[in-house]
Amino acid sequence: MLGITIEYARKDTRPTSRSRSGSSAPWAAGSVSTWPAGPVTVSPTGAGDRQGPLYPINTLQDLAEQWVALDYQQTPHKGLRSPFTPGLILSPNEMYAQLMP
Repeated sequence: MLGITIEYARKDTRPTSRSRSGSSAPWAAGSVSTWPAGPVTVSPTGAGDRQGPLYPINTLQDLAEQWVALDYQQTPHKGLRSPFTPGLILSPNEMYAQLMP
């Protein structure tokens, strides 16, 4: 009904293992999730598998806001179609502009 499925993590894995589906947010799998550097997984001691810079939360928030404004809002999405132009796939900004008087 809502398109929600539950996939449990594989047995006998670390607590940080994911299910086979990969990303929990498929719209972000190819863009925003690929560029912040830092640990891939965190062990109970707090050490990451990949060494690199750790960003403070305010820096991550700034990066996320930039990504939303400059990438996500400008990219056409299959689910955004206007009743006025049914053949076009619109970005969120274009959809907003068409619906506002």
